[in-house]
Amino acid sequence: MILAAIDVGSTATRLLLSSVEQAAGGGPAFSQIVYVRLPLRLGEDAFLRQAISPLRAEKLCHFMQAFQNLLQAYRVDGYMACATSALREARNAPEIVEKVRARSGIDLEIISGQREAEIISSSYLENRELFQKNHIFVDVGGGSTEITVSLNGQGVSSRSFPLGTLRLLNRQVSPGDWDALKDFLKAQAARYTSIVAIGSGGNIRKIHSLYKKSILQPLQRHEIDGYYKILKSYSLADRILKLKLKPERADVILPATRVYLSAMTWAGVNTIYVPRVSLRDGLLNILYQRRIAAGAPETEAPSTPYEVEAYVH
Repeated sequence: MILAAIDVGSTATRLLLSSVEQAAGGGPAFSQIVYVRLPLRLGEDAFLRQAISPLRAEKLCHFMQAFQNLLQAYRVDGYMACATSALREARNAPEIVEKVRARSGIDLEIISGQREAEIISSSYLENRELFQKNHIFVDVGGGSTEITVSLNGQGVSSRSFPLGTLRLLNRQVSPGDWDALKDFLKAQAARYTSIVAIGSGGNIRKIHSLYKKSILQPLQRHEIDGYYKILKSYSLADRILKLKLKPERADVILPATRVYLSAMTWAGVNTIYVPRVSLRDGLLNILYQRRIAAGAPETEAPSTPYEVEAYVH
């Protein structure tokens, strides 16, 4: 079958379209067909002005219309579209959701921070044994950081904290927000022994790739700290020119790295695994499980996957 996930985040709006088959072990095997990422940065409106501007709302509608065209072209068997922190806080979010539905036909659901954390941490992994360990799952986004604590593969606590990269860049995070994350992680760490961290998000994946590690090789805290010090020593322009970071990554990666380092320190862990999981992966897994439960037939997937990356300035 062919499934699609749409993630309307604080920094970017993304579409992941995948084919899925039954793997040898009985679980689903996803194969990416199309991935589109558009750095719209809705959070810059939502967190500063508590509303999405007409210009960004119009761009979002255009993007969703384009996504709908792809859904129709590939004749998807199902899709889920979710919005996170930016639309959670924008006072005109209901109006925008309705405008998106009217213009594109896409039903956009605004999910809570806790629900976001649960979906991300339940993403399907080929390396599923990793999730069987006691772990703290950390996902740093533009508007919030989602934390899920899991014991023996079972989630026991999920929290969302307003510690997103765009908030930090715009000085909208209070000492109390940091204290809340610190207190939560220290309390959780005191309950368990032999716990690891699992990181999700484009920024931690970027750092992981720079160290040329395989999916099974975790980052060490000292490695992240070393890269953080390098980032701090460069201006924004030099991060783009000398470190070769994309402009939409060069500013947010510094506060994101700070959050990951803080979380690891307060949780008392020295290693963080960085599997390829995201909100989009979680949505695809939910769709798959629903369709299997309903007895849905499989359809033939396109034979030539490709990837699209688009940038809007």
